[in-house]
Amino acid sequence: MTEPNMKPVLLSKANDEDTEMVEIFEIDGRGYSIPSRAKVNEVLRYLRTLRKENEDVANAELLERMLGEDAYEALMEFEGLTQENLKEIMAIVQHVVMGPAETAGKK
Repeated sequence: MTEPNMKPVLLSKANDEDTEMVEIFEIDGRGYSIPSRAKVNEVLRYLRTLRKENEDVANAELLERMLGEDAYEALMEFEGLTQENLKEIMAIVQHVVMGPAETAGKK
């Protein structure tokens, strides 16, 4: 096994790169998007909430964080939202954050 590099990992907000956005849902012709790839810190937040709370709380928090306030509010206010719609949106969010391996068994 290779020894790890014992120098500190240098992190900087300047290294943040623009993320490609993908449309996740549309309401009356207006599209709402999320990043095509989640930042790793979102995975850490999800895992911490999962550990400290439960899966339902972790998923609800993840959905709100990934959608952002505008899209989340739009979903909450849309009277035509069905359970199936919400499941589909959540599956996409989980796929973006956790990857295909984690969401394959949840269908």
